[in-house]
Amino acid sequence: MNALLLTGDTGYLEIPRGQLARLIELGRSDGGRLQVPHRHTDAGWTSWRPLEPHTVGQLWYLSQAQADRARRPGLPPEVAALVSAPDADVPSDRQPR
Repeated sequence: MNALLLTGDTGYLEIPRGQLARLIELGRSDGGRLQVPHRHTDAGWTSWRPLEPHTVGQLWYLSQAQADRARRPGLPPEVAALVSAPDADVPSDRQPR
């Protein structure tokens, strides 16, 4: 993501997009919540935890692409709502100045 900031080339976002897509593909549902692996060992994928919301949020924030905005499966409802909310729904004290 730093490469995008330095060059302005949005093609660099394909790297985190691919990683995110692979994690979601490997993910499994645990109690209705997406769990993704965070470690790979000789025994395979381990350390299953919820997908970190900042991963999806940062990708969308940098790209502002609708496709990245839609990549929020398994996120906590309050985080998913922030990513999907139109700007008009942002409280006035949270609006950029």
